[in-house]
Amino acid sequence: MSCPRFSSAALVLLMTSLGFSQELPLAEQPLDLEVLANWKHRTYTIYDGQIRNTIYNGSKVYETSRTAAGYVTMRTRVTESEIVLEEQWGSCCRRGASLRVALHYLPDDLINIQRMVVWHNDQKSEFDMTRDKFELEIDGEFYAGPWPEGTLARAALMRFVTFLPRDADTRFQFDKFTITPEPYIADENVGQIECRGPASLCFRGRQVECTRYTVDQVDFWVRNEDNVLLLVKKPDGSGMVLTDRPGDAPWLCDK
Repeated sequence: MSCPRFSSAALVLLMTSLGFSQELPLAEQPLDLEVLANWKHRTYTIYDGQIRNTIYNGSKVYETSRTAAGYVTMRTRVTESEIVLEEQWGSCCRRGASLRVALHYLPDDLINIQRMVVWHNDQKSEFDMTRDKFELEIDGEFYAGPWPEGTLARAALMRFVTFLPRDADTRFQFDKFTITPEPYIADENVGQIECRGPASLCFRGRQVECTRYTVDQVDFWVRNEDNVLLLVKKPDGSGMVLTDRPGDAPWLCDK
């Protein structure tokens, strides 16, 4: 008796229907250049352990404190020759304190950084990430080292979650992860972005349908209608929220 044959797509569909999770290489996921181009610039207010759960009109509410630790403005530029992810970090406590980082990628690769430019204290530093061993000092902290190939930067992670497939229990694997500009490799083991599936979130007084992704216990809430990242929340209650300007404090709730 002959054995039935299945295509790889049919096997994935069958495994998903039976409750098995999918594990896919992040590097093989196609980039959605339209979603990336629509990022333009967005500002997020950062809260240090100040997003806490309360109950409001029968809904669980993430109440954000009016005291913010800082902010980050993210810009994305897409051209025929490159993708540029830019972040400008600022403090709500120290006037004038800011850090600006621009990461340059090839137009079909959002993992391997080609070039990094850092502006800090009116000084500009530029590094060829394909070969340079870079050295950088920021507020007395000294960073140095080569940049390992295949290292996913946090800036790229926050873009990836806005266009990855939204099938629940799908895991997208990557080799290494770092917080830019510090070349710290969190874990040599394989990391993963896990899609948790649909999630409802009340944002600015309106209930919106989202998709929730998780990376190492950190949740990322992406609004489905326009692929906008609304909220990043850590287990300790800290996080960052999309705002019109630094220091804004919207209410977030989920039923």
